[in-house]
Amino acid sequence: MDDVLIEIGGKNTVPEFSQHLTGASAGEERTFDVSYPEDSATSGWRQDFVYTVKVNGISRKAFRS
Repeated sequence: MDDVLIEIGGKNTVPEFSQHLTGASAGEERTFDVSYPEDSATSGWRQDFVYTVKVNGISRKAFRS
């Protein structure tokens, strides 16, 4: 996939993405494994995936008080 927004630590973000992308810099590429449980949405597929992610940019989420 191209141009996917990932929220580090987000409630819908796979924990391995947060773990492996924390501290990444724009332009950096990281490769890591993710194992999905058998009862996940990927059920019926191979449960272990290798992702290669290129960080195109970093932005911060604005919080309102």
